[in-house]
Amino acid sequence: MHANAGPRGTRIFAGWWVLAAAFVGEMLAIGSTIYAFGLFVKPICEVFGISRASANNGMLLFYVGMGLSAPLLGRWMDRHSLRRLMIAGALAMAAGMLIVASSNSIVVIALAIALLIAPGSVAIGPLVANTLATRWFVRHRGKALGVAAVATSIGGSVIVPLMAFVLAAHGWRAALLVQAALIAALMPLLAWLVIRDRPQERGLHPDGDAAAVAGAALDGPLWTTRALLAERSFWCIGLSVALVFATNQALLVSLVPYATDAGIGLAQATLLMSAMAFCSVLGKLLFGALADRVDKRWLLLVVAACMIVLLLALIAQPPFPLLLVLCCLAGIATGGELPLWAALVAERFGARSFGGVLGLMNPLNMLVTLLAVRFVGQAFDARGDYTLAFQVFIGAMLLAALLVLLIPRRAPPRAALGDPA
Repeated sequence: MHANAGPRGTRIFAGWWVLAAAFVGEMLAIGSTIYAFGLFVKPICEVFGISRASANNGMLLFYVGMGLSAPLLGRWMDRHSLRRLMIAGALAMAAGMLIVASSNSIVVIALAIALLIAPGSVAIGPLVANTLATRWFVRHRGKALGVAAVATSIGGSVIVPLMAFVLAAHGWRAALLVQAALIAALMPLLAWLVIRDRPQERGLHPDGDAAAVAGAALDGPLWTTRALLAERSFWCIGLSVALVFATNQALLVSLVPYATDAGIGLAQATLLMSAMAFCSVLGKLLFGALADRVDKRWLLLVVAACMIVLLLALIAQPPFPLLLVLCCLAGIATGGELPLWAALVAERFGARSFGGVLGLMNPLNMLVTLLAVRFVGQAFDARGDYTLAFQVFIGAMLLAALLVLLIPRRAPPRAALGDPA
């Protein structure tokens, strides 16, 4: 058996090393942007004399940049070298951070975020990691996707404290320079030495299986954009996941204010957030492993059901211990959403078009999330509490559950090749 041939050999299957390199990229892509963004808000406000709302527009630009670039980069991943894309993405992301660190113009900073940092993070982040996991694993695909999903949480746990230390000691510009140097030095090296698009490039097969076993799981057809947009599975998966993700993000930004409004102390309110974040890591691993054994649609229904239970509890304002338990359960459930989403896309559309399909779903996800986060704030401003918003989100979860039930039991039977778009 080949040295890295698979689980029955004496050495680790090469796919896990590829996934480990992608894991680092995902940590840097998300940890140094979404998680670390809050570190730079106050310094940016002080230096440029702008409001916090204006400073927060940087995150909005980042999401827009990701949403617009994901479909294009996803298509690229299906047709060209992931390794080269990761190298280019790392250099673009680092260049964007260098520009932000050295610029005194808000306009230049905004352009760097939208045109360099955001697309760069897509090129080294979750979309790439999930694509590689889908290509290198079939029998253990859910487990691999669960491991990949954990990278975002680890990124927040590792990158944020590091950047906070540098920021406190040397200022926000130095913190950005350190991030840029770390990404530019580490990711191109890892991509060049470790990343391979498919196991066949190493003379291997998915999961390290023999050719006869691996042959049962072909890459699948190359879907065109037109064929995807006409496919029921695409819309049912994309919309249901978008509704769950958006509701979760809206809850995350409103949970601490909700708890303190209800008379819960700030320390306990923060504990609710921490518990959800910690349990989401467990959920990514648990649901990722279950996705290899259980119908992924039913698992996604469990996620929606847990969200409904938490929303009902928030409306009822239960005692803190019960609320903490429910937040833990919701954290486990929502953590499982990311690997389930990727596993469903791989199962229904195949590994060959995975990047393009997931990338095309990203703008939908981002749009619904931005609407949900804005709505929860506006609903509170209009009513003085979050009850209306939580009721609307319960309706969104019921709609998500209905969409999951409408996902066909079998993979779509048709696809068009050679997308000209």
